[in-house]
Amino acid sequence: MKKLKFFSLLAMFAAIFSFTSCNTSDGPQGEYQTGVFANYEGIEGMNMRFSYIAPNSNEPINIIAQATGLSDQMTVLPGTRVFLMVNVQYGQEVVNNSVVGFYGLAKLNSYQPVEVINVPDSWVNSSEIYIVTMTRSGKYLDIMALASNTEGTTLRLIADENTVNSENPVLYLMYETDGNSSANIKYVASFDIASVIDRETCKRITVKVHNSNGETAPTFIIRK
Repeated sequence: MKKLKFFSLLAMFAAIFSFTSCNTSDGPQGEYQTGVFANYEGIEGMNMRFSYIAPNSNEPINIIAQATGLSDQMTVLPGTRVFLMVNVQYGQEVVNNSVVGFYGLAKLNSYQPVEVINVPDSWVNSSEIYIVTMTRSGKYLDIMALASNTEGTTLRLIADENTVNSENPVLYLMYETDGNSSANIKYVASFDIASVIDRETCKRITVKVHNSNGETAPTFIIRK
């Protein structure tokens, strides 16, 4: 059985999060590296298949990533949501069944469904987190952040059950720590929000967070 290696987020965090932009790269001339959230679907030979939905879109496409070698350090099961790094040709339009070069995968810090419950009283005093990006891709809310480097940290997405059937459900991104922070870590999370946005009444969602990034708001409006 072929296996894939999960790369460290330290090497992948600064990536551009779509196939429509490029950044400087150490890859072959004529290529750029980019990183996206995607679902691993399986492997045939040296071809890995991923399902990808662009930010603010609902239509999935298949991406074929070609690799020259695979690691035996960790198995990635089909259906796993990952942060995928690939090499793309400059000027290449990435469409369904496009072929790109495989660079690596990073395991998500959090991957779970939204919780539809009463908002806990502890939300008020939950820890700050530095939001870098927050985007919706189909049924997923994808987040890149900087967080305290602590043991036992959790990141939860809570949908207020009192608003979940309204046109504008209110969600709370809740970061909880044990208080023993020593540094910042790169935090990558993806939440399945289908149980909220698939409701006929929903037109958009509001996400509230104790955001320590002064350049972005503490409230995000996510269109359906």
